[in-house]
Amino acid sequence: MSVSLNPNHLEFEDHERGLTLLEVLTVLFIIGVVTGLAVPNFPVLLDRVINANQRDTVIQAINAIPFSALEGGQDYILRDDAEGQDDPGVLFATAGQDASLLLRALDPKDAQLPIPQGWKIVVPQPIIYKASGYCSGGTLELHTGTTVTPYVLTAPLCQIHQ
Repeated sequence: MSVSLNPNHLEFEDHERGLTLLEVLTVLFIIGVVTGLAVPNFPVLLDRVINANQRDTVIQAINAIPFSALEGGQDYILRDDAEGQDDPGVLFATAGQDASLLLRALDPKDAQLPIPQGWKIVVPQPIIYKASGYCSGGTLELHTGTTVTPYVLTAPLCQIHQ
C-alpha cells in the first residue's frame, strides 16, 4: 500500500492486485477442456509411435540381410514359404508363422528377424541375396495386422527407403 500526498486530502492507493475468482475459474475451465480433448487421444498416439518403431526395426533388419550374406559368405533367399528350410543359408517366411521370419545362418543367434506378434511378411517372388552382398530385387508386403504396406527392393542393394 502506498500513500500519495495531495494538497487537498490524503489518498491511499491500493497497488496490490490479485486474480478474481472468475479469472481463476476461467483458466481452470480452459485447462480442463484442453486436457479433456488431449488425454483420450494419448493411447492412440502411443500405439502409433510403438507401431512405427516396430516397423522401423523390421525394415532395418531386412536392410541388413545383404550385409549378413556378405559377412557370412553365403547366399540367402527371402521367400514366402517353408520350402527349402533345410538348405543352409535360406531365409524364409512361413505364411502360417506370423511371429518370426527365420534365417538359417552359420550363427544361431542370427536365426530370427524381429517380426512382432501378429505381423507377417509376404514375398510374392523369392528374393536372392548373393554372398557378394548384392540381391536380385523384388517386392514384399509387410502386414501389421491392420495395414498392408508394399515395399520394392531394387537390385543390386535391395534397401527399403522410407
